[in-house]
Amino acid sequence: MLAIERARRYGFAPVVYDFRNGGLPAGATLARASAGTRINSAGLLVSETTDVPRFTHDPATLALQGLLVEPSDTNAMTQSEDLSAAGWSSGGPPTLVRAANAHDAPDGATTASSLTEDSISGAKFVSRAVAVADGSVYPFSVFAKNIAGDRWVQLTLNQTFGFNFQPSTGTQGSNVGSGTLTGVQIVPFPNGWYRIGGVFTSAVTSGSFGQRTWTLAGDVGIGTPYSGDGAEHVTLWGFHFGSAGNPITSYIACNAASAVTRAADVLTLAVPNGTYTANIERLSGVTTLFEQIVSAGAYTVPTDASPIRRVVLWRTP
Repeated sequence: MLAIERARRYGFAPVVYDFRNGGLPAGATLARASAGTRINSAGLLVSETTDVPRFTHDPATLALQGLLVEPSDTNAMTQSEDLSAAGWSSGGPPTLVRAANAHDAPDGATTASSLTEDSISGAKFVSRAVAVADGSVYPFSVFAKNIAGDRWVQLTLNQTFGFNFQPSTGTQGSNVGSGTLTGVQIVPFPNGWYRIGGVFTSAVTSGSFGQRTWTLAGDVGIGTPYSGDGAEHVTLWGFHFGSAGNPITSYIACNAASAVTRAADVLTLAVPNGTYTANIERLSGVTTLFEQIVSAGAYTVPTDASPIRRVVLWRTP
């Protein structure tokens, strides 16, 4: 690149910060005004306290992915882990029988709810409302695991659009309904768990947007009824309805009656004052930023949902 070639011609050596070893290199500092979660080397979801760097791992391969430097995000899905709590609905009849603290969750604690289908023929779901703005874009995710049988899970918003997933096989099924859905993610975790989600565009004019997660007998349309057998069941845990405009970020626990916010990570790198070209290597790829001005001896790295692996700064002549 021209700016980097000019820097080399003038004898400017790059300033390199490497985050691929699981620790902050000298000259790097991180601040975050809240707790935040990451995946540890055993593939478990863990929480780190205020200002503690979050080096996260691939939950399937356990490989170190890099340092999380995420934007602020708010989980608006209250009581995100206890589906027996007030505010959750499962219809009825038919229904999914909800039992709290029945299975081990992705964080290793026995806090995941059991959802067992009844033997009545009909559509089966769990539901909770969240507040939204019309036309805004929201990330929505949940952890899902099969317990018995081979039912499908259908993640929908406003009962109008979403996608299907079969947790017994890890199979992503069809997109369903009519609406804008992008960035569908299926991330395997240990012990049969998956984090599934996508980015949805709301299409409501009221102040609430019902999410409804269904169980299905196959890869079929929204809320397709079926005859339950009273035995097959799945477990869902960690619903996350994030801030408008954000991608899917690390999970925020919301075990209360009001939304919970994770503060942004602020990563600063000590470099001499000047103008730089910054190559920021994330797990998702390399981003090049030109004309980055450093005036107080430190460069603040932009936030992103993808973990940072390395930052190379080239002084611009």
